Amino acid sequence: MSSKSTISSPVKLKDGTSQEVDLGKYYIENGRMLITGANGEKLLLTKL
Repeated sequence: MSSKSTISSPVKLKDGTSQEVDLGKYYIENGRMLITGANGEKLLLTKL
């Protein structure tokens, strides 16, 4: 089973309003999670 989704986070701006910011995408398969940041940086996490 695999799953792919996006990661976003609310950010409070100087004027007090909030905005959702896209941080990247993640993909889960076989106990591993690959996170690809919006800047292209990749991080692979493995479940032990």
